[in-house]
Amino acid sequence: MGTNLEWFQKSLFNISHDQDVVNNLSNIKIALTALNSNQLKYTSGSLNLSNVFDCLNCSNKEQIDLACEVLKTFLKVLDPAVILNQYGIAMLRALNHPNVEVKELVLRELNRAASEPTLGPKLSEERDLLLCVVASVGHVDNAVARPSVQFLVKLGSTPEGTRTLFSPVVLEALNNVARSSD
Repeated sequence: MGTNLEWFQKSLFNISHDQDVVNNLSNIKIALTALNSNQLKYTSGSLNLSNVFDCLNCSNKEQIDLACEVLKTFLKVLDPAVILNQYGIAMLRALNHPNVEVKELVLRELNRAASEPTLGPKLSEERDLLLCVVASVGHVDNAVARPSVQFLVKLGSTPEGTRTLFSPVVLEALNNVARSSD
């Protein structure tokens, strides 16, 4: 497994130094298909995916799409708590991205996290992230609006989540979304 991991680390290093980013992302995407589930879990847990998240901060559609596909593959095998702890800021940035696929990726992971009862308190503390999700409820594309609502419903099913959703800041944000959607 070491050789695979070293190759992925080198590819992520190249991406971080803007060396043929699209080609490196494409190669990573292809290499991921060759990993079995255990290798994928090991590799995902051993890499810092911040460089892949950084690939979303551009206007190159191909790069954004490839970064989303690579992240989707890596993130689906990581524990939601790990994702929130290591990539919470990157996810917040991604929720503000103009590309629908980027928002969908983050909302999918947030919904996975909201399905974990132990993460309710952590999610409830992430005010900026919650306010971005609330704003996404009013998104014109249902691919963004629907998972945003689903996340808030899941979060509201926990005591901490209910308190958070009924906090003045979140209620004001929900009212703003409702007003702008009229």
